[in-house]
Amino acid sequence: MGQAAGQNQSEVAGRARARDVAAVATLWLPALVVGVTAASWLDRLPADLPKQWGPDGVTSTAPTWLLLLVAVGLSLAAGVGSLLALPAGAASNRRTIFLASGFVAGLAASVWLVCAGSTILAGAAEPEVGAWPLLAILSCGYGGIAALLASPWSPPPLAATLDDATTDGTADLYADNEEAWSSTEVSPLFAWLAAALGLGAVGLLFGPLLAGGTTPAELIGAATLAVIALVSAAFARIQVGIDARGLLVSSGTLGIPLRTVPLAAIDAVHADYLEALRWGGWGYRVMPGRSAVILRSGPGLIVNLTSGSQFAVSVREPDEPAGLLAALAKPA
Repeated sequence: MGQAAGQNQSEVAGRARARDVAAVATLWLPALVVGVTAASWLDRLPADLPKQWGPDGVTSTAPTWLLLLVAVGLSLAAGVGSLLALPAGAASNRRTIFLASGFVAGLAASVWLVCAGSTILAGAAEPEVGAWPLLAILSCGYGGIAALLASPWSPPPLAATLDDATTDGTADLYADNEEAWSSTEVSPLFAWLAAALGLGAVGLLFGPLLAGGTTPAELIGAATLAVIALVSAAFARIQVGIDARGLLVSSGTLGIPLRTVPLAAIDAVHADYLEALRWGGWGYRVMPGRSAVILRSGPGLIVNLTSGSQFAVSVREPDEPAGLLAALAKPA
C-alpha cells in the first residue's frame, strides 16, 4: 500500500501544469519562425545559399531546399521531442528535456536565419557574415527560456528504506529466491538526445555530399555526433536485474553489460533519492569512491561495497529490489 501511495504521490507531483505547456509552446516557435520566413523569402532567394565564410567572403554554398529541409526537420523534431517532457514520469527530467529541445530548435532555426537572412539583406551583393554568428551562439541557449518557465519539481518521500525492508520481513521473503527481480528503466532524455544527435550526424554527413562535396571538418563532426548518439542510445533503456550473481546493470538498447556487482562485494544496500548533479551528472559517472548509472534525478538503489566505495543506479521503485538484494547478499 505504501509503495502504491508513493507512486500516486509521484504522479500527482509530476503532472504538467499550465506553465509547462507554455514552456513547450516556446519550443515550437523556432519551427514557426522557419516556416514564416521561408514562405516570405523563398521567391527572393537564389538556388544556393552560403553556408561557410572565410576572410575573402563566401567559401561554400548549399542548395536552398536542403538547408530549409534540415531547418524544418530539426526544429519540428525538437518541438515533438519537447512533448516527451509533459508526462508525469518525465517530471524530474522536464527542464533537461526543455534545454536539449531548445538547443536543437534554436540552432536549427538560427542556421537558416544566418544563411537565408544574410542573403536577403545583401540583395544583389555577396552576402556578408557580419555579426550573424552571434545569433547562432545565443540560440544554443534558447531552451533556457522553457526551463525557466517550467514548474519546479521536488520528489515525494520514498516509501521505504533498507531498514524497513529488513524489519517488516520483506527481505526474508526473497532470501531463497534465485531468479529474483528485474526492471527496465527508460530515459526519454537519452532517447531524445540520441535521436537528435543521430539526425545531426546524418545531416552533417549527407547534406554536404548532396550539395556537391564535404570537408574533413564536416566528416569529423558527423563522426563525433554519431559516436555521442550511440553512447546516448546505450542509456536510453537500461536493464537492472538481481539474481544469484548479484546486481546486474546492462544497456537494454545495445545489449551490452554496464556493471555487475557480485553479492560477495556488497556490504549494505538502501533506497534513496539520487540527485543527478551530486553523482556527477547523467549517464555512467565515475568519481573518487563512487560510481553510478544515472538516468534522472529521482529514486534509485545505492550499494555500499566491501571495498569502501559506492555504486548507485536509477530505479523508479527501489524499495523491493533494495530488500531483495540485501537478503541475497547477507549469506554471501
